Amino acid sequence: MKSIAIVIPSHDGQRRLDWVLTALQSQLALCDEIIVADDHSRTPLRRHTYSKRLRLVPVTTTLRPGNRSAARNTGWRASQAEVIVFLDGDMVPGPGFLDNIRRAYSEAPRALVKAARFNLTLKKQRLGKRVCLRAVQAADRWDREPLSLLGYEAPVRSNALAAQPMNRRAEPVVSNEWQCAASNAISVSHDLVSEVGGWDEGYSGWGEEDMDFAYRLHLAGAQFLFPDPSRCYAVHLDHPEEPGKRETLARNASRFVNKFPEVLPAREPAYARYGVQIRTVSQSESSR
Repeated sequence: MKSIAIVIPSHDGQRRLDWVLTALQSQLALCDEIIVADDHSRTPLRRHTYSKRLRLVPVTTTLRPGNRSAARNTGWRASQAEVIVFLDGDMVPGPGFLDNIRRAYSEAPRALVKAARFNLTLKKQRLGKRVCLRAVQAADRWDREPLSLLGYEAPVRSNALAAQPMNRRAEPVVSNEWQCAASNAISVSHDLVSEVGGWDEGYSGWGEEDMDFAYRLHLAGAQFLFPDPSRCYAVHLDHPEEPGKRETLARNASRFVNKFPEVLPAREPAYARYGVQIRTVSQSESSR
């Protein structure tokens, strides 16, 4: 059985973190652990009564919060587990989440596994933790009543990923669509994370650090696996949009595209949705 470390970056996210940890408790094998990278929280995060295999590790490589890459690097480097799950602190895993990830790595050790994402609005969260976590467990009900409580947020997918998201599939979709591997709920082997040098800490704020990570994995020959959404998923707990989101995306997108100019055609539609226009260094120089 492959050991798994779930790495969760968190900044002042105790309430959402409680929901995530509650959903994970029954899924942990004896060889697994949870590492919460505390990204300069103003109020220190608390363990409560969660598993002894939960570790709180402070991010010490930055002076202020908001560098998701630094938080994730802090987490995975603190673990010797064979598989690293990078799970955002607002993503509640569904039943069988870890079992399905473990199964995937028994067959495809050089893969990034991307769980499907559902969405729970702030209004629906007011029903309370107990009601919402019970709904998260009811994956089979979502097929019949997908809008009864939780709405499915389909990621932008193309080519091999164009299948309707709620159709049950026996086998995961295998693709080279690195741009579909947003980092909110992904897993990669410890060896492969190490091979590509982890996360680029030159990104700060929201956006593109995950695309940089996914693209470097693609260049290293990784496969991208997208399991059946009814079997491997996590639910995003909606929250108010981060201030300055568009500005940090523009800055981070510029960094990404200037590192890897060939990615611009794949990322341009996403930038356009936020009204962000990117020029490469060579384009800027040629327009002078």
